Amino acid sequence: MDMDVLVLCHHVNTSHAEHVCAKIRRELNLMDVLPLALGHSGSLAFPHALSLLEWLMAGGTYRRAVCVLANDHFDQIIEIMPQS
Repeated sequence: MDMDVLVLCHHVNTSHAEHVCAKIRRELNLMDVLPLALGHSGSLAFPHALSLLEWLMAGGTYRRAVCVLANDHFDQIIEIMPQS
């Protein structure tokens, strides 16, 4: 994948959030991307992510991003669906 940024948006900040972001990064083979985990925003996590991505991409260094929305149940196993 030709991605520059991976953003995990979640409602609450838990100790598992960074681990989940790292797991998604590894499963999607996005090891060269900038991983970000955004929490403590409630339902505004996604709009905050969009604002941050707009700022990052305005500089021209970053072009493409993957944004993952999650709830606060990080104890469940995350499965990445295979690409068809």
